[in-house]
Amino acid sequence: MSQEQFFRERVIEFVNRSWSVADPAALDTLGELVAPGVRFTIGSRAEVSTLAQFQALVRQIKVGQPDLDYRMVDMVVQGNLIAYRLIVTGTHLGMFAGVYPPTGRRLTLSAMVQVRLDEQGCLVEAWQEGDFLGVLAQVGAIPPTGTGPLGQVLHSARTSWRLARAGR
Repeated sequence: MSQEQFFRERVIEFVNRSWSVADPAALDTLGELVAPGVRFTIGSRAEVSTLAQFQALVRQIKVGQPDLDYRMVDMVVQGNLIAYRLIVTGTHLGMFAGVYPPTGRRLTLSAMVQVRLDEQGCLVEAWQEGDFLGVLAQVGAIPPTGTGPLGQVLHSARTSWRLARAGR
């Protein structure tokens, strides 16, 4: 097996262990696939940079979307750098980001991910940029694109009522 294929398979294994809802314990085994001091950069979430913080974020997402499904698309490998698109879909049945109450809506996040591996195929760094604004619109936290001024006011009132009803 070529080094490129080995790296590709290691990243697929990392994603499968991270996002699998069929085997929740797999998330706890990510330490086998990462280098000591691995660093995560996930959009503007500065609080997620260590493996433990990444695992906590994934657990929180899985609680809010227990039927989570994921797809890796368009993977490119160049040396020890791997880039791919990740599409995550699930039904919003629990708190979203610990703030927004369940809506029962299907949510979809599309993200670009780039990872760097060491010579042994362990993850050293991961960067993810996703359409988090789109997800906020899907849960109803922000008005849909193109909403006029009156629609924005109505949206704000509905959101305030919904959050108050949920005790937020």
